[in-house]
Amino acid sequence: MLTATPLLAALALYCGYRIARRFVDDAPAALATALIGLCGNLLAYATVMPSYSHAYAALGVSLVFLASLRASEQASAGPESRGRWALAGLALSFAILQRAPCVVFGLVPAALLWSSFRGRWRAAIWPALSFLLAASIGPLLQLSVYRYLYGSPWVQPQGPHYLQLAHAHPWLALFAPHGGLFPTSPVAWLAVVGACLLARSGRSRPLLLGALFAAFLDLYIASSALDWDGAATYGARRLTTWTPLLIWLTAFACARLRDLLVAHPGAARVGLALLALAPAAFGNIGAVWGLSRSQMPLSLGLTQSRLYGTGTALAWSLVDDRLGTLASLPAALVFCLRYGLPLSAFVEATDPSWYNRNYRTLLLSRNDLPLSTASLQHSARGMYAVPSGLVLGSPHASLVFSTIWPHATRLQLQASAARCTRVRVGRRSFWGVTTWYGETPIHCSDPPADLAIPPGTFDSGLTELLFETDDPGATLHKLILLDDASYGPPIDP
Repeated sequence: MLTATPLLAALALYCGYRIARRFVDDAPAALATALIGLCGNLLAYATVMPSYSHAYAALGVSLVFLASLRASEQASAGPESRGRWALAGLALSFAILQRAPCVVFGLVPAALLWSSFRGRWRAAIWPALSFLLAASIGPLLQLSVYRYLYGSPWVQPQGPHYLQLAHAHPWLALFAPHGGLFPTSPVAWLAVVGACLLARSGRSRPLLLGALFAAFLDLYIASSALDWDGAATYGARRLTTWTPLLIWLTAFACARLRDLLVAHPGAARVGLALLALAPAAFGNIGAVWGLSRSQMPLSLGLTQSRLYGTGTALAWSLVDDRLGTLASLPAALVFCLRYGLPLSAFVEATDPSWYNRNYRTLLLSRNDLPLSTASLQHSARGMYAVPSGLVLGSPHASLVFSTIWPHATRLQLQASAARCTRVRVGRRSFWGVTTWYGETPIHCSDPPADLAIPPGTFDSGLTELLFETDDPGATLHKLILLDDASYGPPIDP
């Protein structure tokens, strides 16, 4: 089956192309398919990681889109129409068997059914029943397997704590440099442009609304898993199901760009010249910048990988140090305005390495935050870094980092000070709601201070801890998050 994965991914892309061809002509549809196929996340899961089910899920959702469109095109064809809607239901069954959250893409045929039979509701009964009966095959098979394996059809194989629907992070699932969609698939921004163009034109509005709502629900469920970042992953692996939607919307952006270039041939020639110049100029700027910093050697024959590759890497390091990940820039701007940190700190602050819990054993892993870590020091405000940690440099300071497990009952703080001082510690939510955990004295060599976290005041995702003192100068060495609550027996004792 692994050898079939690239072929099935190619079939998913072809289905996306056929969907786009129903709305635009051949050139933009083909270009959109190539862009999403070669510059998106699906490529990795079709080639390097074929054992994952994501290419199969992408195919299933692509078939749902295509079969539903074909059925809606013959909505008045009687029995033939019912057969086409049944095929759409079978496609949804296949998608659900790959990934259960794919059930949300049933909104696509539902939207097309509504638009195709609007005002003729009696005629919609048999097509809708055909679709529902066929779509129920996959879930019934899945539930039967669960009943056989686990004794109940309603068991979640990953355990009851794997999905945290009240603690989803769709913003991070889109923009976080680790596990986000846009950082590894910046071409997806073309789909955003295409969605705006399509919404403005008013064409296929029911399909657009149904598809976007289904995509949002899929994103929400994917980002509510404990490993909202995808854990050991490349890009947003759970969002490869968006492949047909991205191709369809990107095709609109490509068609609009083509029309603009045809209407303004002079601008098209200038743009083509700049596009040809940019890669060479970008790499050369990086190489020259590296010469003055001894990062590019003088009087030495350089290989192409050293000359061009290092030059390009140095140019990108300039961007990273000042702006961070360009594909996440809108989110980084919000982050900068909200937390008062530089744009480049968004990368470190969204690193999901801290405070996790294994959903199978329920053991806490990496619940300590050594404040001598460079990534944590970069996302601190009102403090300055020393080898042993962070020094409170002002009466009001904060630290921003990301966590995986959404519950905590205690916070331990290891700190030291040349003279006795008191520090108040709390947490501020993204919306500005502050909860203080308590105040603790800090001496030269005290044991860690233990502060109780009130129930319901901690969360996963981006976390901002506040530190207030009347006498700055204390050094914070380590934070330890603890959860003493009981969650029942683990899956793997």
